[in-house]
Amino acid sequence: MWVLFVSFTDPAPSTVSSQGGTVIGSARCMDFKEKWGRLKAACNLVKLGITNLCVIGGDGSLTGANQFRTEWSELLADLTKGGKISAEEANRSSHLNIVGMVGSIDNDFCGTDMTIGTDSALHRIIEVVDAITTTAQSHQRTFILEVMGRHCGCVCVCVCVCVCVCVCVCVCVCVCVCVCVCVCVCVCV
Repeated sequence: MWVLFVSFTDPAPSTVSSQGGTVIGSARCMDFKEKWGRLKAACNLVKLGITNLCVIGGDGSLTGANQFRTEWSELLADLTKGGKISAEEANRSSHLNIVGMVGSIDNDFCGTDMTIGTDSALHRIIEVVDAITTTAQSHQRTFILEVMGRHCGCVCVCVCVCVCVCVCVCVCVCVCVCVCVCVCVCVCV
């Protein structure tokens, strides 16, 4: 497990605000699913004096953040008992503040118009549609563009509306592990 620190001056925020994806280099951390992984994360935060954490992610990230929050006292006790941190460090870090922000292209969170990531995903998908439209028209072909949507067809429907397709079929197809796939069918006449 590694920790990456990114200064807000490098790269300048103005250069990354329009970029989709994860500019800070974070990714899924399978270690965090296990207690020993959360112990490592807690130790890193304590050693760096971090007591305020902002978690941007989907179901998994926010569930993990909540578990981390509920286990925080226990993690500090285990780290102190194991000699990884001092009692003084544990006392200074006795409370962890976590803010969770939904970052999901699915746009499946109530109370907000658009989740973080949806706009970037829509832009990338529309770029793809623009790129294949002329080919579809010149070859008089039908292209099927599949977009991710998990349990929500919002991205599929928004793309169809944005590109004014002639036919829009939004179908949720259950595959193993109950993941829904939204299919946007574009027919050019």
